[in-house]
Amino acid sequence: MADAAPADLVITITDPIKNDTGALNSFISYKVNTETTLDAFADKQFSVIRRYSQFEWLREYLRFKLPGVIVPPLPEKALTGRFVPEFIEGRRRALERFMGRCGEHPFIREDETFRLFLSADEDKLSKAKAELKKEQASSGGSFFGSLTAATSPLEKVKSEEDLKVEEVAAYVANLDAQMQNVAKHTAALMKRGKELSQGLFDFGLAFTMLGQHETEALNGALSSMGHTADQLSLVAADQVEKETRWFEEPIGDYIQLLGAVKEAVDRRNQVGPRYALGRQAKSRNQV
Repeated sequence: MADAAPADLVITITDPIKNDTGALNSFISYKVNTETTLDAFADKQFSVIRRYSQFEWLREYLRFKLPGVIVPPLPEKALTGRFVPEFIEGRRRALERFMGRCGEHPFIREDETFRLFLSADEDKLSKAKAELKKEQASSGGSFFGSLTAATSPLEKVKSEEDLKVEEVAAYVANLDAQMQNVAKHTAALMKRGKELSQGLFDFGLAFTMLGQHETEALNGALSSMGHTADQLSLVAADQVEKETRWFEEPIGDYIQLLGAVKEAVDRRNQVGPRYALGRQAKSRNQV
C-alpha cells in the first residue's frame, strides 16, 4: 500500500501553563504550533499562545461565517477541577483534535480569520474579535439575525432536499440516543475500575499497617500481602487510565461530533425556508 501524502497543515497543542491572575481569574494557556507548506503563510513553522476562551471565540466565529459547515466540537467546560493535571491533559488532547479537524476541513482551512488565529498576535486577534462583534450586532446577534419561524405556503412545502435533511436528522438523533446509552454504561465501568484500584490500595495499606504490630515472621507475610495488593492497585489504575483515554474519551468525542451535526442541521432548517422565499421573489422579479 502506498504511503499517505504528507499533510500540508499540521497543528499541535502543547505546553499547557497555569496563569495565576487571582483565584477566580486563573486560566490555562496553550501553545498552538503550526507546521505548513501552504503559500498562504509567510513562515512554515510558528507558534502562538491561546487560552480556552479564544478557542471558543474561534468556533463561534466559524459558526457565524460558515453556517453550512459542520464546525468541529470543543471540549466541554468544567466548573470544578479545571487545574487537575488529568483534566488539563484531556483538554489539551481535545483542543488538538479540534484544531486538527479545522485544519483538514476544505472550507475552514481557507478562512482568513482561522489562519489569523494560528499566527496573529493578541492585538490582531482583538481587532478580529471587535469586527465580529460589530458584524453580529448589525445582524441581530447571530448569523440569522432576525430570522423567525414565520410561516408561509412555501415553507410548508418540503423539497427533496428537506426530506433528505429530515432523514439525516432522524438518523443522527437515534444514533445520539444509542451513543448516550453506551457512554452511560462506559462511565459506570470506569467508575468501578477506579473504585477497584482504590480498594486494592486501601486493602494493601491495611495489611502493611497490621504487619507492623505482629511478630517478625508474620510481619513479613502481611507486608508482602500489602505490597502485592498495592502493586495490583497500580495495575488497575493504569488500566483505567488507558480505557478512559482510548475508549471513554473517544465515545464522548463522538457524541460531541453528533451534536455538531445536529447544530448544522438546525441552522440549515432555520435559514432554508427564507432562502427559498428569496429565490422565489427573485424569480418573480425577473419575469
